[in-house]
Amino acid sequence: MDLDELLPDEKTTDKKNTDKKKNTDKKKAVKKAVKKNTDKKKKSRRDPSPCSSSSSSEGAVLLRLGTFFSGLETPSVALNQIGLPHKLEFAIELEDCLRTLIYQTWHPTELHSDVNSVDMKALPDVDIAVGGAPCQPFAKGGSLKGMEDPRGRLVYKMVEYVEAKAKANLPLPRALLMEQSKTLKNKWSDVYDNIKSRLTKLGYRFKSTFVNTNLHGIPQSRERLYMVAYFKVHKFHFPEELKTTIPIEKMLHPMWQTDLKTTLVPTNAVARIDQARKEAADSGYNPDVDTVFVDLDSSERFWSWKVDESMTLTRRRCEGGGWFMTNRGRRQTVREMLAMQGIVPRSLGGTTCMSRTALLSAIGNAMSVNVLERILPRIAWSIGKLPQKMHDVWDDESWALRGGRFNDESSWFL
Repeated sequence: MDLDELLPDEKTTDKKNTDKKKNTDKKKAVKKAVKKNTDKKKKSRRDPSPCSSSSSSEGAVLLRLGTFFSGLETPSVALNQIGLPHKLEFAIELEDCLRTLIYQTWHPTELHSDVNSVDMKALPDVDIAVGGAPCQPFAKGGSLKGMEDPRGRLVYKMVEYVEAKAKANLPLPRALLMEQSKTLKNKWSDVYDNIKSRLTKLGYRFKSTFVNTNLHGIPQSRERLYMVAYFKVHKFHFPEELKTTIPIEKMLHPMWQTDLKTTLVPTNAVARIDQARKEAADSGYNPDVDTVFVDLDSSERFWSWKVDESMTLTRRRCEGGGWFMTNRGRRQTVREMLAMQGIVPRSLGGTTCMSRTALLSAIGNAMSVNVLERILPRIAWSIGKLPQKMHDVWDDESWALRGGRFNDESSWFL
């Protein structure tokens, strides 16, 4: 069954997957996972700097992962898509439907809802902790209030987590990976410097860079700040930018396929579509053949269009139905938006526990999986969790040109 058929709109009330008994059972399962806690944890107090062997005696590598602001749990999705074995030790996610998805798909040892009420020092030991705090306080399309926005303080939560572990003389995660709006380093450099200073005082090596999704294999313009703090076994390097992305046609439903569920185009947006078509034609493109992405929902100030490359998919744009595409005469489908984040739909394990709107919101908030697929193995090697560097399939230009993870037609289905 097609992913877009599996996801009803929130206003739809007569679908089978809204059965109250099923929802009650799912909520009970999530609560059970949340309550599962410290009785299984190690009580030993050790030096906070990690120094244990990179693998078990049998040679199997099992990366222990913890996630903050987990959302669609894209770090686990990334590790799963590249075949790197891992165990999700804990996840922290506020939204009920996303916690249900995480519980059903990844079965974390602990599952928490409110990052502000979690006992940080009591969280299970992990090798890598990953998180992207809400970017709205710092992003151009958000409030731009920085630390004056109540959500702004959340950017320090992962730092507070390792500080709490260190204060209790408990093992620290070997590495942290944090994602945030690029303006954090530019406009709020004091916040960025504070994060860096506090982590280096704990003995971490710290590196950061700006990473654009479209320079790492997926045609979406999405530039973010990535920060890595790690205990060095090998020197960490961010992946080099790629010259090739997956062709846009591999990321979309075929042009002949018209029986798709998409958000309707408002009548007042027709003029904007006409303007984009004209400007694209004047620039030498054919809007009936070339994929011209058009923003129908922004203000006139932020209005834009791009050819053969998606603009940044934000939470609001995804909730609104994604970009309009001139050569298809429609907006994006759910699975097309997932693809633009590097997510093969079946990697989510099933999304019928969520409304369409909730899933779209989570897609816009997610970290790009193709970026995580390239960064996480490099971190794992740098902290000694891999015996050798892992092959990066994204370096294979021919693989990308064939469609990468989206070459197999079956990958479009759950």
